[in-house]
Amino acid sequence: MGFTRAFSTMSAALVLLSAVVAVAPPAAADSVDQVPSKSWAYVDARKPTTSFPDQPGDAPVGARIDPDHSYHLAKSYFTLDVPALRGARILAVHVFAAEVSANDCTKPRSTELWAVPARAKPPTWADQPRELAKQELLTTTSDCVVPRVTWDVTKQVADAVREGRKTLTFAMRMPADKQGNPAYGRVYANRITMRYEVNWPPDVPSDRTVEIFKCADGHLFNANPRAGIIASLRDPDFSDKLSGRLRIWPADNPADVTERVLGPMNNFSSAQWYPPDGFLTDGRTYIWTMRAEDSRDSSAWSPECAFTMDLTPPDKHPQVSSSDYPENAEPPGFGGAGVPGRFTLGPNGVSDVVGYYINGTYVAADRLGGGATVNYAPQNDGPVSIAVSSVDRARHHSPTTYYRTWVASTGPDVTCPKRTGLLPFQCVFKAVRVPDAATFTYRVGNGPETTVPAVNGVATVDITATMGEHVLYAWSTSSAGVRSGFETVGLDVRDSPIVSSDVYPEDGNGGGGAGVPGEFVFEPGMPGVATYRYSLDPDVHPESGTVPAGPDGTATVTLTPKRAGFVTLDVWSVNADGSRSTMTARYQFFVSG
Repeated sequence: MGFTRAFSTMSAALVLLSAVVAVAPPAAADSVDQVPSKSWAYVDARKPTTSFPDQPGDAPVGARIDPDHSYHLAKSYFTLDVPALRGARILAVHVFAAEVSANDCTKPRSTELWAVPARAKPPTWADQPRELAKQELLTTTSDCVVPRVTWDVTKQVADAVREGRKTLTFAMRMPADKQGNPAYGRVYANRITMRYEVNWPPDVPSDRTVEIFKCADGHLFNANPRAGIIASLRDPDFSDKLSGRLRIWPADNPADVTERVLGPMNNFSSAQWYPPDGFLTDGRTYIWTMRAEDSRDSSAWSPECAFTMDLTPPDKHPQVSSSDYPENAEPPGFGGAGVPGRFTLGPNGVSDVVGYYINGTYVAADRLGGGATVNYAPQNDGPVSIAVSSVDRARHHSPTTYYRTWVASTGPDVTCPKRTGLLPFQCVFKAVRVPDAATFTYRVGNGPETTVPAVNGVATVDITATMGEHVLYAWSTSSAGVRSGFETVGLDVRDSPIVSSDVYPEDGNGGGGAGVPGEFVFEPGMPGVATYRYSLDPDVHPESGTVPAGPDGTATVTLTPKRAGFVTLDVWSVNADGSRSTMTARYQFFVSG
């Protein structure tokens, strides 16, 4: 080929250059990534004081003679960022360069890659950086031009990571004995790529628990002889398989270490070990630690986690007392439903009590083996039984004390319609059991609370509720801020009409008679009612009809039952757009015989 540029070979190499960027699939346990060079420059002996940084053309290496017979002698320099690999095991780092052309394919590839020190000013032929270490050439093919020439730079990168350097610069040159011979000159793409393969050690096991109790909370007490010892395993290498190496020993005999390897398992899994029967002894303290391991490396050992086995629950009932709600009180009682009272709880001599449950609510003891004082509000009036148990450090429950008292009825009287619609309806609150009611507060179900003023102990409120069955809660508060117990009323909210009759009351003891007419009033259960449709005694001698709604949405119709006994009237409403109520009012009344 002589000094002729291999133009056809160069074109094929440029097409293949895209393959340089592709990375071989990583091994299952390792991370593989690559870094392209961030800058490049070449120097030429023909212009010894000039640097040629980041030129758009290719990178010349060695000697060449141009068509104008001018002689050039060049080296090329490439700078790459050092990847953040501190803490990783660096397995292999290679640099790839794509060849564009060779001056003479009969001459063997002799290109060398040297590490050079980083410096601020660009290189020139007259001021070249010192060449520190020659890198091993891994490419052995005799093909003239290849898309990837490879050098091993593992040591250079490992040293740079250890020393905290940010960049690495390499010089691409010909050997001294061939540097001036144009037959050995070659041209490379103006960007090289560094590919590195590393293994990150696993993280120290985290989220360590004995059963559900967190090691981070300090010394634990365990009531389960088969309690799970659990820790989460994580590895920066996402595809790694991990194992947890567990060590556990009695605190009083550290030499008696039991070691178990748990796994392998997928990354982001929990390593779990359940002691066999008889392994853990009541009253003895155990210490455990765990490290995570992948196929190459391991984490540090986790902090030690200590727990004491406690298989003995408290054997005595807790003590309970309250001056606000005396034990075995008689009517009219004390306090009120929803009114907090002060309760004092005691361990009854149990030395390792840490807390108490009062009707399912936990309260901590004031010290180990101590008592607790809690404000607790009974939820009902009348005779009430309050369940209290103590809990030890291992979460054993004591026998339950049932504290019986009588809760006074202090809530207001609440009067609401028996059946309501989707339109606002009125409820009346009266404070009849406590004096000086300044306000009433109410809520529907778990909805927001609304407070209204009381006038002479009474308040009338407009309420709107969604369709369905609800509970209305109401209570009063005095001007001194003392709250009453609460009263509850059930609400039955439907969109069907509301029907009433003076002559034939619903479910009454009888009225009118067979053949005796009576007026029936229809009130709307939803907005926009235009007409009402009805059917009298639909199961026996049906009589049906339609009546328009008045401006206020109501209608009155006179109907005459034809027989004595229980009679049914079905009524539904229809809006102007033709839509009807989803529910039908079934009004049942008794006709005297």
